[in-house]
Amino acid sequence: MLDGHGVSRLGEDASTRAASTLDGMTESGVTVHHEMTTALDDKTAMLWQQLGAELTGLVDDPSSVTLVVTDQMPAVIGKLEAKVPWQFGGQDAAATYTPDKPDGARASAKTLQLADETVVVIDSAVVHFGKATTRRIVHHEAQHAWLRQAEDMAWAMQRRAAFTRPAGNIFAFVYLAQSMVDEYRCEAALTPEVSQADKLMTVSPNDWIDVAAVFAQAQDLYQITGDVSATFALVLGGLDRVSSFLGYAAATIARGEYTPQQWSQVGPLALVANPLLGTPPAGAPVGYDGLGALVEGLTASFGRIAQSFGFLVEVDETTDQTSMFLIDPEP
Repeated sequence: MLDGHGVSRLGEDASTRAASTLDGMTESGVTVHHEMTTALDDKTAMLWQQLGAELTGLVDDPSSVTLVVTDQMPAVIGKLEAKVPWQFGGQDAAATYTPDKPDGARASAKTLQLADETVVVIDSAVVHFGKATTRRIVHHEAQHAWLRQAEDMAWAMQRRAAFTRPAGNIFAFVYLAQSMVDEYRCEAALTPEVSQADKLMTVSPNDWIDVAAVFAQAQDLYQITGDVSATFALVLGGLDRVSSFLGYAAATIARGEYTPQQWSQVGPLALVANPLLGTPPAGAPVGYDGLGALVEGLTASFGRIAQSFGFLVEVDETTDQTSMFLIDPEP
């Protein structure tokens, strides 16, 4: 979206970026912006324009939504995260954001709520996976946009209103619970037409082995190096991956694609499935009080999940200091 004298709200001077183009508003109001080092070909640009039009029908205020297609996703998202009023990280976010996950997965999109617009950022490379996958990504992010416009997302709720951290749990566990709730609601809102047409984005029980392997890597890291800080960071990275995975997994049950029995090998899902499955998908408001109760109930699950992999994470309620211990994995 351009503002004034060719200066993009994304922070670029559009007059100096030949490959950074603005297609303008779709017929229904969403703005499609290309933040590219190499210009998109006409066919691909038209696909994004069509998907931008689909995005319109999934949000309440499409005129305040910008769909950014970019081959510089980490830099674009980092720059935007620093502008989110209630985001944590501040100016450091631009230097720390990475789409890469510890199990080898990679984020392909992210939706952010700025002061006056909702920005959906998508990696331009996703088109190589085909139209069905690209469309699914857009529809998933559209649900995040709905949550943000309706102020009904769980993410960072304690930065928007009063919220008390459940005793005995580090705040990272609160964020993990919040993220899982939002991911579940967005995935659960997908229509069968969109979710079943794509074969790449739906998680399956067989995918769990890669997620669980992160904690074996953390165990090895500590045994070899004794580096508690690096081990703790890897454990948190693994739990972040668990958070999104469980949200996606529960949504496959909600959409009728898998049964709970088919997920029986993924033990941590049993800790969170019932509360998630009892939560309305994006598009149906839950409200701050309902989200707060849900997050409070789910937060402790991440401590138990960490313990199931052999890591005990504790917080001293007096000093607010966090400690981590290696223990025998709990079944």
